[in-house]
Amino acid sequence: DYTLGALDTIYVDSGVYDHSLYGGSVVLSGDPNIGAGQGVTITGPVGNGHVAQINVPASVPGFDLNAANLVTLQHLKIVGGTQGVLLHNVSTGFNGAYLTISGASQEGVRIETTSTGAKLSHLDVSGSGREGLIALGAIDSITDSSGRV
Repeated sequence: DYTLGALDTIYVDSGVYDHSLYGGSVVLSGDPNIGAGQGVTITGPVGNGHVAQINVPASVPGFDLNAANLVTLQHLKIVGGTQGVLLHNVSTGFNGAYLTISGASQEGVRIETTSTGAKLSHLDVSGSGREGLIALGAIDSITDSSGRV
């Protein structure tokens, strides 16, 4: 276990990461009763042919941002889960870029009403059981993204 905070960056190397072996969801929060990681950046590899694939158990979101502000996720492939990314309980200022999300049983990305200010770019969402992206809260931008059923 590590305590993560603002300005910390986690670099995820190429490979397949099975989160059912590691407890399921990655929970990030600014509330110490829930977890840690507010303000953290998690980034996968950027080179051609290099992919960090996160396999998520069917019963949990891949990344659960619960009262987590200013989190950045980029260059990741997220497969399975209820959602690839879930923002709730006033998780504001999220940046998601170059995310490939597939096979979520509900939404690829779900942004709850109180989670505002998200900036999304280069999303590729496919095979979700419901919407690829649902934003119930105000988002700042979405650019260069696609979705497929």
